[in-house]
Amino acid sequence: MKAHQQKLNYTDFRVDKMNDAFDDTEFSIGRRVRLASDRSSLWTRGGSASGLSYELEWADDSSMVAVLWLRVAGKAVWGNDEQGVRLDLTGFLAHLSSNWNVLLLEQAYPAGLSASAPSKISKEINGSELGSSAISLVEKFLSGHNIGAWTSNPSIISVWLLRQGNNMIIDAGFNDWTWPIADVFRTLSSLGNVISSRLEKINGTESIVGAWHARDKISDIAAASISTGLPEDSLRGWVKKGILKSMPSRDILIQDMSEVMAAARMMGQVADEGALFKLAKVIESIPPRETLALDSLSAEAVVQLDQARDRLPYAQGHDLAKWLRKQIGMWREGSKVDLSNLLSDWAVDQHDLILTPAIQAVSIWGRHHGPAIIINPNGSRNIAGGDRASVAHEICHLLVDRHRNLPVIDVLKHDNKNDSRGRIEARANAFAAEFLAPMEWAYSVYRASTSVDDALGLVMNTYGVTRMLTARQLLNARINIGAQINPEDVSYLQGIV
Repeated sequence: MKAHQQKLNYTDFRVDKMNDAFDDTEFSIGRRVRLASDRSSLWTRGGSASGLSYELEWADDSSMVAVLWLRVAGKAVWGNDEQGVRLDLTGFLAHLSSNWNVLLLEQAYPAGLSASAPSKISKEINGSELGSSAISLVEKFLSGHNIGAWTSNPSIISVWLLRQGNNMIIDAGFNDWTWPIADVFRTLSSLGNVISSRLEKINGTESIVGAWHARDKISDIAAASISTGLPEDSLRGWVKKGILKSMPSRDILIQDMSEVMAAARMMGQVADEGALFKLAKVIESIPPRETLALDSLSAEAVVQLDQARDRLPYAQGHDLAKWLRKQIGMWREGSKVDLSNLLSDWAVDQHDLILTPAIQAVSIWGRHHGPAIIINPNGSRNIAGGDRASVAHEICHLLVDRHRNLPVIDVLKHDNKNDSRGRIEARANAFAAEFLAPMEWAYSVYRASTSVDDALGLVMNTYGVTRMLTARQLLNARINIGAQINPEDVSYLQGIV
């Protein structure tokens, strides 16, 4: 397993605010629309005009088969301008009911897999050595998030729904959207209610209608298992051993996953119970802090990032690092950032905790604890200055990811630069390198040195960074600022990284 950083955060999704979480609807949910006098009672549409919406037309008053149009941002996903797709209402509603809590609570890909979009998860299986239990988890994920598989119509394309914080990925294979979760669930609820109302008039559908009305009924332990991806027996054991103080309720998991539960979710597959217990104790000891200075910088940093949203992740990271150095008065060549003082000025706690070598650092922010950074001295990269890079990496997340609902997903494998998590990590890695040892300064040291080894040593000592990070920055300077480096030195540096 490759080394990685862990991120903890909470979502601010509120069930009681679902109905008024957005105001861009151009037609009311479930309103009957008069298209023709003889068809008005058989046609229903609803949803958000700029988000997820649907139209339903029944064949006749007693039919359980309907024609459905499903649209995202006005674009037809199922159907087209002239014709919708046929589906069996009973089967679709039954699947929507049974997977309701899966859509609401599960935010992570199964078995530690990562993908650029939910529809790509099958390709990830081919390149992974998964056991039978992991394959079973993947199959369960596939059936729970692909609403196209809930129909009996083979011509209906797959549409994947996967929650990420306060948002939902809507992936139709040919395109994917990110939309507020309140919008998506309000539309799904409306669609389910319309179908349920229809089926109530037809004999033999009582159990399906009843399951829809009982879709929110699930035990707290079952909800926690869905949310964390961990077996119920393990969660019961964590409560018994004190890793978790108590089992959170389903509503709490929906609204505000605690930092400890987020840690359990992310680290359950890589850390033993002893490490989880130690981490939980440290998290519980960290109080919530008011961070006005950091919050002010974060607001400006998000603006900077928005302006660079079309740039590659590494370029975004470099830009943020240069900007932050100027903001904190560290723009002079040769100045080494005192990370401890910087975090202290921002009222961000820093702790050391020995964990498995695969984990470099743990970032914590939320309603109950933090923000804080926990560094693992035993981390595989945290040697000879590597811990400074880990701290700087976390600073990037504190600046631009706290208020963007950084999803607690893909934390066990983020080497895929094309997925959302990989892009976030690539940006933070580039930020850390440029913030600690700006490439222009590293190159100026190289030009003034008698050998590449002398340059490496001087940069390392001046900025408190590792040999690998220094070599990467000199190589980056060739690409980003046109630095002239001897071909022999380039080969030497490439051998280091």
